[in-house]
Amino acid sequence: MMSKMEERRKWKNVNSEEGRRKYRRLRNELKRVTDRTKKEYLEKICNEIMEFQRTGRYDLMYMKTKELGWKENHGIQNVGIEDSQGNRIVDQRQVLKIWENYISELYDRPNRPETLEVEPEEEVDTDEKGPYILQSEVEKAIKEMRKGKATGDDDVPGDVLKIKEMRKGKATGDDDGTGDVLGEWPKDFTEVTMIALKKKTKATKCSDHRTISLIAHTAKIIAKILKRRIERKIEDVLGEDQFGFRRGKGTRDAIGMMRIIAERTLEIDEELCVCFIDWQKAFDRVNRTKLMQVLKETCIDWRERRLIGKLYMAQKVRVRLDRGETRSVQIGRGVRQGCCLSPILFNLYSECLTKEALDGLGDFKVGGQIIQTVKYADDLVLMAKEETVLQGMIDRLIEIGRCYGMEMNVEKTKVMKISRHPTPVTIKTDQKQL
Repeated sequence: MMSKMEERRKWKNVNSEEGRRKYRRLRNELKRVTDRTKKEYLEKICNEIMEFQRTGRYDLMYMKTKELGWKENHGIQNVGIEDSQGNRIVDQRQVLKIWENYISELYDRPNRPETLEVEPEEEVDTDEKGPYILQSEVEKAIKEMRKGKATGDDDVPGDVLKIKEMRKGKATGDDDGTGDVLGEWPKDFTEVTMIALKKKTKATKCSDHRTISLIAHTAKIIAKILKRRIERKIEDVLGEDQFGFRRGKGTRDAIGMMRIIAERTLEIDEELCVCFIDWQKAFDRVNRTKLMQVLKETCIDWRERRLIGKLYMAQKVRVRLDRGETRSVQIGRGVRQGCCLSPILFNLYSECLTKEALDGLGDFKVGGQIIQTVKYADDLVLMAKEETVLQGMIDRLIEIGRCYGMEMNVEKTKVMKISRHPTPVTIKTDQKQL
């Protein structure tokens, strides 16, 4: 191949009919060879990916898949970022400022609550305080940590914690539970660095990027302990129609349930009106004061609520770009991005919202039981036999959702009718037809 490339180079600058003819012939021969080689390479990679999938080695499968992608930097390039007026900014200091303002606005820093304090300890019964964090819980959480995860601001790899013997009582209570925990989080635990990954190739706005948090592994340990403690109580509150972030349930179950409902509706020649609700930035719009209230009503122990409240009040984030970082910005709302606590906290928050909004509403029954929703995390499906009933459910959900800090995305919310003789569905919200 190299000899043909050299020969092609010689004929490239020969300004004659024979020279152009030989150049085209060599160029076409080389193209056929390179195309064949590229195809063989791709087939080899694809076969390796399929073998990794067959044997269950999904970590190697994803690593090998990356080899098929374009060799590009998915960070923020020098193409610049648009500001709020739509102007393209390329100066790095101004770009950092734009990102800082975007994060501040996204997480509602101006309306950040003054405090998320729980009730004084002396006002709480001993049975409602909950146990201290024990050394045995820390050791168990460390053993369950996954390998190869990125470090947080403390630069301590999780693999180091797994092999290092933890000193008994350090930053936790003693193993007998008699130690004193102040509930304060170290700075490394609460300050988070975010990296921005492009959602699409030509990403020119901050909203065109997905932010990924790099959380300290030591903070993940405490969060995992808290999750294990509150998970059972939250599971008891969640309805059977929630399929997101739960053991033994997933998207296939939610889709299967919707399909069974649709097929049964058509089989008995009934009609069913369905609305697919999309919340705007659902996880980032959680009202933290309301979240703490929901945790208390769910009977989460006082010490767990205090730790969660102090973690959220102290949290700061900064965005890391190619050539610098923004200043740290305090967070005013939303669950903690990238934290293992966030999925179950959001599930609880969403469950309380829908229960309050849809109490006493709905007319679609299965086996004598009213079915109002099918949920997968922040994705929500409302169901009713009559359009007027569905309209009332949507209006009520929007009203209560705003009390919880949630806002429906009208552009992405869709309605449909399941029927043998479908007719247009007329559902409106804020004078806009869905």
